[in-house]
Amino acid sequence: MNPGALSRRLQNSERAEVEDALAQLREITLLRLEGAIGE
Repeated sequence: MNPGALSRRLQNSERAEVEDALAQLREITLLRLEGAIGE
């Protein structure tokens, strides 16, 4: 395996983790907004 492919895979997994974290933050924020509006 060449180092380029490995680093590319690591970057892709990091990007996926960041996107997952952002998606979770977005869901939490929307839920909080809905809760604030519902109160």
